[in-house]
Order: sequence, then C-alpha cells, then structure tokens
Amino acid sequence: MSDVDIVLLVDDESKWMEQVSRVKEICMKTGLGFRMLRLGDPAFDESGVLNELRSIPPQKRGRIRSGRGRVLPISHGGRLNLVNTPVALLRENGRITDVYPKELEGRTYSLFDFANKEERSGSSEQLLVEMLKRKPELLEPDWLSVKVEVDMGGGRADLMIESRNHTTLVECKNVADQEALGQLLKQASGTSFPRLVLLCMDVKGNILEACKKNGVEVYRLALERL
Repeated sequence: MSDVDIVLLVDDESKWMEQVSRVKEICMKTGLGFRMLRLGDPAFDESGVLNELRSIPPQKRGRIRSGRGRVLPISHGGRLNLVNTPVALLRENGRITDVYPKELEGRTYSLFDFANKEERSGSSEQLLVEMLKRKPELLEPDWLSVKVEVDMGGGRADLMIESRNHTTLVECKNVADQEALGQLLKQASGTSFPRLVLLCMDVKGNILEACKKNGVEVYRLALERL
C-alpha cells in the first residue's frame, strides 16, 4: 500500500456500487492505495474515526457535520452519516489527514475530490508555483518565458523556465523526498533538460544525496525573521 491511501467507509456496498467503482478507478489512475470498510466489519471503529476527524485542523477539514440540507460525513446527531453518503478518508502514513465530502471556505467538495493534487498537499505547492511564476528570476536571472503545467508525456511538470542559455524544469513539492525526485525524473525522461530543480518547503531523509547523484538541484523556501 502506498504512503497515501483512501479508506472508503460504506454502510452497504451494494447500495453504493457506482460510487465505490468510481473511487476505485480514481485511486488506480492516481496511484493511491484503496481500502473499503463496511459498517459491521471487525476493523470498523466508528468512535476512533470520529476522534481522528475531529483532530484534523478545522482550516483543512472545513465543515463535515450535516445540517440545513447538507449531506456530510457526520450526521446531525454526531454519528457517521453512512446511511446518506459514503465517506472517503485520506490517510497519510496510517493517519487520517482529510475527509470527503466536506465544505471549506464556501466551496463544496464531493466524495471524489480527494484526487485533486492541490487538495492533498494543501495550498503550499500551489503557493510555490505562483511565487516562481511571478518571480522566475529567483532561479533564472535571465529568464525569457515561463510555462505552467507543461505536458511532458511522462507527466505534467509544474514549471518550465526558458532563459537565454537553457531551459529549467521545476517541480514544486511540499516535501522533497524520494517520491518527488522520482516524479521529476520521470517527467524529464527522454529529454535533455540541462537543469532540473525541486522547489520545496521541507526536505525529507537523505534526498539531497540522491538528488545530487541525479543532477537535480534542491531549493527550500524558508522564512527569515527580521
């Protein structure tokens, strides 16, 4: 199972066959692990799930309690609302970090929105993309053009910066780790980019050594107290 996976909670699989099939399909396409728990299964721990859901920061989980016509993961009475909707739990390294459906900042997220890359990583990756799109000179002082979400055949690159001398391929990640490095190298496979860059908020493990071996530069965004 991958470090990031989806646990789908249902009361009756036969009642939600279409939703279950679609969640499975999305997980296969996006490389997410998949597990389904049915109400009554020995491993189904409703109180444990509810406690974990309440531990998710409100600014990430948003509104998850039903009411005023909203069908959300928790019923008005405080139980899991599986009679009215399947619930998708996003688990990272074994811990619940998000839930769908939900409402956040005036937007309704459906059961299937867990597949959205920006939602899984929060807004930090998009923040890095936007920052570099507006100020590419941070990496390329002599930049000529910037392209976002470039189709590379082996995946979509976050940024491609053209300068007078070469082209830089940039992948923006919340954490620079083996998965991020592998994604960047897959995107660059079969090409001849002279410069590959991982722009991140944090660094995990011995990734710097692995990046150096593969000719990848790593930049970490840091805050400085003035």
